[in-house]
Amino acid sequence: MSRQIAVLGLSRLGTYIARELKSYDCELLVIDRDKARVELMADDVSASYITDLRAEKSLEKLIPQSVDVVVIDFGTHFESACVVTNRLRKLGFYNIIVRADNDQQADILTAIGATRVIVPHQIAAKRIVPSLVSDSLQNLIQIEENLIILEVQTPDRIVGKTIEEAQIRKSYGLNIIAIKENGVFTHNFDTSYRFQPNQMMVVAGSPREIEEFSGEAVMPSAKPKRFFN
Repeated sequence: MSRQIAVLGLSRLGTYIARELKSYDCELLVIDRDKARVELMADDVSASYITDLRAEKSLEKLIPQSVDVVVIDFGTHFESACVVTNRLRKLGFYNIIVRADNDQQADILTAIGATRVIVPHQIAAKRIVPSLVSDSLQNLIQIEENLIILEVQTPDRIVGKTIEEAQIRKSYGLNIIAIKENGVFTHNFDTSYRFQPNQMMVVAGSPREIEEFSGEAVMPSAKPKRFFN
């Protein structure tokens, strides 16, 4: 049975999520008070409504209890996001994902019922920053505090070795997810695969393990460096 997902608010993040969900096998409901935004999505979703969700009883009438996940993105209207999040929780919805602009908003939304809060600028910054400090680190994704996925350049010391010979998992505790060949990432490789110069790979592990493997600082240091001595 396909999942039922409701996207409430078609601001930037909500719109992107709704567009991406179109290619998945799920039932998608979108709601926004902006008629133009809803009409742009109407032909590609299971159901769509134009309404102000802050109105009493609108949530009960429009969102079935069978919905598995609710995503809320009201843009800069933080108070509205709080009101709707709290009402959804009281109605018995327990998988509520809400967009916020900063940590303070995230803390408030979590306290009133959000199960997950997304701060888009923080996520983007965490992915981009490693590539700013080193050309050999790209596209960081933090799964939890001690688990990240990162695109790293193959260290010179393992170039020419096979995966079996390099012993990356045994020596560093890392899992290789993908390897870039001819500009395209592939996950179809075995332990006989031989590493090439200037090659990128995607690995998963702790920040400390990836730093030891790559020789590059992955997470921020406690003391920032000064421009001038």
